[in-house]
Amino acid sequence: MHPRGEAASRRTIPTKFLDRSTYGACSESSDATRATEIGMSNSGTARARLGLFHEVEDLGGVAVGRSVAVNQSLLALGRYARAHHATVFCDPRRVRELGIQLAPAGLRVAPRRSLLETGEFTPEVWHDSQFDTHRPFALRERLGGAYPVTLVHHTVSYPYLLHDVFLRLLLSDTREHDAVFCTSVAARTAVGNLLDQVGKRFSERYGVQRRFAGSLEVIPLGVDIDRFRPLGSSPGRDHFDLPPDAFVLLWVGRMSLADKADLLPLVTALGDLRRRNPDRNVMLVCAGGDREGERFAEVVHEFAKDQGLGESVRMITDRGVFEPWLPHLYSAADVFVSPVDNIQETFGITPVEAMACGVPQVVSDWNGYRETVVHGETGFLVPTCWAACAEEIEWASLLSDPVYDHLALSASVAVDMGVLGQAVQRLLDDEALRRRMGEASRRRAETVYAWEHVIAAYETRWIDLGREARAVGPREPQSPGYSEPSYGRVFAEYASDMLEPSDELALTVAGLELLGTGTLPLHYNAAWNYLAPDMLRRILVGFQRSGRKGATLTPERIVSVMARGDSRGQATVLRHLMWLIKYGYVAVDPDRESSQSQ
Repeated sequence: MHPRGEAASRRTIPTKFLDRSTYGACSESSDATRATEIGMSNSGTARARLGLFHEVEDLGGVAVGRSVAVNQSLLALGRYARAHHATVFCDPRRVRELGIQLAPAGLRVAPRRSLLETGEFTPEVWHDSQFDTHRPFALRERLGGAYPVTLVHHTVSYPYLLHDVFLRLLLSDTREHDAVFCTSVAARTAVGNLLDQVGKRFSERYGVQRRFAGSLEVIPLGVDIDRFRPLGSSPGRDHFDLPPDAFVLLWVGRMSLADKADLLPLVTALGDLRRRNPDRNVMLVCAGGDREGERFAEVVHEFAKDQGLGESVRMITDRGVFEPWLPHLYSAADVFVSPVDNIQETFGITPVEAMACGVPQVVSDWNGYRETVVHGETGFLVPTCWAACAEEIEWASLLSDPVYDHLALSASVAVDMGVLGQAVQRLLDDEALRRRMGEASRRRAETVYAWEHVIAAYETRWIDLGREARAVGPREPQSPGYSEPSYGRVFAEYASDMLEPSDELALTVAGLELLGTGTLPLHYNAAWNYLAPDMLRRILVGFQRSGRKGATLTPERIVSVMARGDSRGQATVLRHLMWLIKYGYVAVDPDRESSQSQ
């Protein structure tokens, strides 16, 4: 087998370790500087402006760690950030919904377009927790500012990410004071390998070399240690009707053989444990929603029945049932188990949630798990084995479904169930060991994975990177990039004619009636805000006044008058004028219908 870290030795992108324990340590000077600057902000100095985009995801009732982490990180920013104040920019249809959720945490919510329309927000740091590798950099090019952009990745294994995420990152205008915050050391190596692969192949094909100018740094995800905490076993066992005398193994996660974990070997291991311990009621509880169309929970349950273990395996698949009681469910368990075997896993939030609830973890030695779980202290890592057998999947990936790729690859990853059974047996036999590991787990969650510490690590880097950005200085706003559309030029030939600056315009009878008692038919405007009612009315009033004076208006004249002191620009005025023409409130040919005499 190849030793771990061989790929990492070939890295060319700067890397840093940033948390205070397993992941390394921040420099003393950085910590001191951050403490000083945060202290100043608490004394009344304005906090630095932090901007981020947020897209609300419809997950169809399935729990996805990425979504949990993103939403929790937003709330944690509002709660724990000391040197930065965040404004969340989102789809205008989501402003009210997100505002209700985030305002109590001290976060401001605004529509995305307001960044360019008002010019009121100039970021000092831009952070993207959903791994958007294009828009934050394109925005900075447009604004021309001197500030860092940081990103947090999540799953990085799907083929479409090579083009849609990693190539776009390489093609973006990245700078040395930018960073990707990777959730684990293994994930950082994978991200670096992906950037190398895409950059090398792009260079070989097109003769253009592109690289990510920033650094790859390791900061873990966090957990809400106030919600996830030891609550005693009785409330959870009573709520979920679990026997008081049972030795409960708990799995929490998406029920998916394709992109999470194969639980059937775990059921077999449960059978072995029960046979070795006939006087103990050892049972397995699996909580998690099915991946759409997969029905893996049913497969697991049927497999357990075939093994004669039907009464010993409980499936809880309704999120509405277990999600509100999740900390109690963790606390009701004796051991948390997770034989994850899938490359889509880059961190694994559930072992950390179990850790925060004081439950020992027995998990596969796989990617981020090996960094969160301390072997022999908070739980046990179970060896995994793989082979160099991915070539067939790789060359066929162009024609296959990524779900097939992940399913086929995970089928070739062996988790040593014998060792897993031995680890569980040790915990089954030794109550004092369970108690010590549970206490060590809670301490580790409090000192390493509490969101307070994760946000502090973010702020440490934002302050340092911001200082580097200011030293370099701002760049002039750039011309539009290749991915910014040119709707007006590209599609100009679609229309029969184009409005000319000198065309004569007039208010119609319908327009005059609208000014009197009518209501603007602004469909979808409450959600999208694609039209400004004040601008429409100002244009109509301008026509009315000009008509009384016997004057004829032209697009050129309207734009000239309307654009004075209005930051929305000439194109916006013309777009609103065209809407009035579209609805028949303004006519291009005054001889056809005129209201001059009105």
